Amino acid sequence: MRNPLSATIVSFALVCSVQAQRPWPYCQILDGTEAPAWRAYADYTGAGRVKTDGGRDIAVWTLGGGGGLYYWRTGAGDIDLAGEYDLRFWDGSGGIALPNRTAALRVRADYVARNWDGSALLIGIRPGIYSDLEELSFDSLYMPVEVLGIQAFNPRISGVIGVAIYPGFDRAFDPRFGVRMAAAERVRVDVMYPESRVIVRPDDWELFAGLRHDAVNEFRLEDDDARKMMAYRETRAYVGTAWPVGDLFRMQAEAGLSFNREIDFKREAPGRDVEDAWYIRIGIGGAL
Repeated sequence: MRNPLSATIVSFALVCSVQAQRPWPYCQILDGTEAPAWRAYADYTGAGRVKTDGGRDIAVWTLGGGGGLYYWRTGAGDIDLAGEYDLRFWDGSGGIALPNRTAALRVRADYVARNWDGSALLIGIRPGIYSDLEELSFDSLYMPVEVLGIQAFNPRISGVIGVAIYPGFDRAFDPRFGVRMAAAERVRVDVMYPESRVIVRPDDWELFAGLRHDAVNEFRLEDDDARKMMAYRETRAYVGTAWPVGDLFRMQAEAGLSFNREIDFKREAPGRDVEDAWYIRIGIGGAL
């Protein structure tokens, strides 16, 4: 006579095996983006005057990028570890004693837990140095956190809602929400905050346009600066293209307008608006 307990154990093992081999429901947010293993870019934002008494023009040079460090796939979820950097060089004091250089040097660690109903939870931490580059120290160590709930409604549409938290920054919270749609085979539309974007891929090339609001770029100033923290905020409207260079690299070129620009300091009010300015960006990315 067949042992009921043994039959139950065998059935359970078979179900677990089938589930382990079955792919997760396709999610446009988690699966629809082919991010490069590493990337680097340089951009230049043209001169714009700081709108205050005695305000002067400033321009901004930026170098940024990063790359994957390690990826773990576990039974409880996936962990993705990467390094990132953003260096800003301020061309001019703006008449408000801006620092010469600021930096965000951070590690990006994301944990993603997915469910068979198409839902997922993403928890990301960004520990790093956010500082005036003249005085890097552990006093400038901060740990922003991002928590996102993601839902794949079907293989073509996925949604996200969540929040980014910035302990120690002047702006402590910034929301995350929106939907990503595969509008056609070679067209993707993101209607999201902080960035909405349309991408068209006619072939190996990519054409894109978008709108992004950067609400939280904050840096600790030198110890003898009574203002303590500097914040830079902007919105960018842009168009661009990306194309392959051989089998390993992709180049990207982007241009647009930087507006809603503001510079603020933690212990001084009000914030200073900055005139709109055009910007250009050139980047490269590829596989490791």
